[in-house]
Amino acid sequence: MSERSRLRSELDDHEKEALQHFLESIREMPPEMQPQVVEERMSRGMDGGIIVFLTVQGAEPNLSLALLAERKAEQSYKQTGCRFQLAQRAVGDPTALFYVWSGGAWKPVP
Repeated sequence: MSERSRLRSELDDHEKEALQHFLESIREMPPEMQPQVVEERMSRGMDGGIIVFLTVQGAEPNLSLALLAERKAEQSYKQTGCRFQLAQRAVGDPTALFYVWSGGAWKPVP
């Protein structure tokens, strides 16, 4: 069973609906950000929230996207009680690591 299938099977109907709504909000972001959801990498974080992995254009993670997604995640949490966090991998980054924006700095995701 893939990680994506495993995560989806762990989610209850409420979480699945909230995830779908959050993914739709990601796909509606401005075209210049061009985020691509890496659905097979989605997983739960240590806090129980759902980590949504994205690839972005450029050589480094997109701060504007991170801040916009952070606001959307907060809205989603207020509406649904489900926590989401974005992890970004820049296409041009030679390390191919995913990063989250947290506490005013980029932090790698293992």
